[in-house]
Amino acid sequence: MGPLARGATGGRALTGGGLPPAEGGRPDLGASLLRQRALEEVVPAQAEGGPKDLQGLWPLRGGLSPQSDGDEGREGGDRLRPLHQVLLLSGGLPRGGHRAEMRNLKLLIEYDGTHFHGWQVQPELRTVQGVMQEVIARVVGHQVRLIGASRTDRGVHALGQVANFRTTSTLPPSTLQRAFNALLPGDVVVKAVEEVPPRFHARFSATGKVYEYRLLLSPWPSAILRHFCWHLPEHLDLDAMRECCKLLLGVHDFSSFQLSSSDTRHPFREVRRAEVLERSPGHVVVTLEANAFLRGMVRSIVGTLVDVGRGRISPEGFREIMEAQDRSRASPTAPPHGLFLLEVKY
Repeated sequence: MGPLARGATGGRALTGGGLPPAEGGRPDLGASLLRQRALEEVVPAQAEGGPKDLQGLWPLRGGLSPQSDGDEGREGGDRLRPLHQVLLLSGGLPRGGHRAEMRNLKLLIEYDGTHFHGWQVQPELRTVQGVMQEVIARVVGHQVRLIGASRTDRGVHALGQVANFRTTSTLPPSTLQRAFNALLPGDVVVKAVEEVPPRFHARFSATGKVYEYRLLLSPWPSAILRHFCWHLPEHLDLDAMRECCKLLLGVHDFSSFQLSSSDTRHPFREVRRAEVLERSPGHVVVTLEANAFLRGMVRSIVGTLVDVGRGRISPEGFREIMEAQDRSRASPTAPPHGLFLLEVKY
């Protein structure tokens, strides 16, 4: 675990008298916990020289640095950075006292949903949004509202969740990404950070989403994959399932495949892709792409497709279920742990 995750006692803490004064002799009052931890990455040119030496140039070790371009990440490639650049690692006011402009940052996120109660913040429960907002606030120095493209349910995973937030932090995206990943738990990873136009909204700017659902057709379950697929100890008629996938394509009223508790007024969605693929013996993936999805729609469709594969429902019966616009006609919802948010399109 890197110095950021070890906490302030894991290295040389440079607080109080150890910080050089800001311009005009004033102390820099914007220092935060993250800055203190980031400063632990900094090794003074004369380690035992005392606070006066901190006003010179400092080499940064690999890990968190204000800039990532160039040779800093290469072996033996450390470069000297002025101390004022390191002090900009707080998310609020820069040293000069001028507030930075508000920036809109887009995140690409991967997470294992096994131990989360879904994406959306819920009181007293561990959620992806809640965990990430706490970490982001520690990095940028102020509270943020993280907007997710998809509010995944408890136990659902993501390989390509997208979110955005607004901040006054001046940190480069690459530095933010390293800081986030140093502080986040192991079941969440920020795969990319980029600055986007102010109008970008992770949810409302999206033009489509892609989900995949993983099935394991095997006599025995998998100890390794048990949290990432629906184990079915039986054979499925994949050709019959593929025939039903053709019926899903296009714009339809998908009321039969939304959760009964959903209050959506407009249940029409456009399904652009519906596929059943056996990637390797026993490992079957159902992929669905649409302009948007109703709540519980993917898992409801998969649960019904599985009953088609079992021979309990015919392709013609599947068509009748779609046309009925009645959730009670469809099969039980597939369990959440086989579902992955694969991609959000813009």
